[in-house]
Amino acid sequence: MLQQYGDLAFQTCREIFRCYSKLTVIQNLFALTATITPNIRLQKFSVYLLQKRPNSPILHHMVGNFALIGGTYHLAIIHYMKLFRLTPDEPLVSLLLAISFVHVACQI
Repeated sequence: MLQQYGDLAFQTCREIFRCYSKLTVIQNLFALTATITPNIRLQKFSVYLLQKRPNSPILHHMVGNFALIGGTYHLAIIHYMKLFRLTPDEPLVSLLLAISFVHVACQI
């Protein structure tokens, strides 16, 4: 459904996330929609929400992933470092930081 109706999924998840952004299930649904739906509006909405909620780990994770996929590795490192400060015990964040640093090293 998400691949066929990407705009509808984006609009639905956006409205749900605005109302119930504290729930982990809703955050996971929003992240799943962001991963499957190739929509630039979702990336812009995530950056907009990150400005309103700078201490949200899921938003730092998503914006960092968008930057990593887009090839902006320095921006990905910035967001992953902020995420690492918020959740230092999460091993996935360390892996994402390592991958970003390897990408930067391969560019030189």
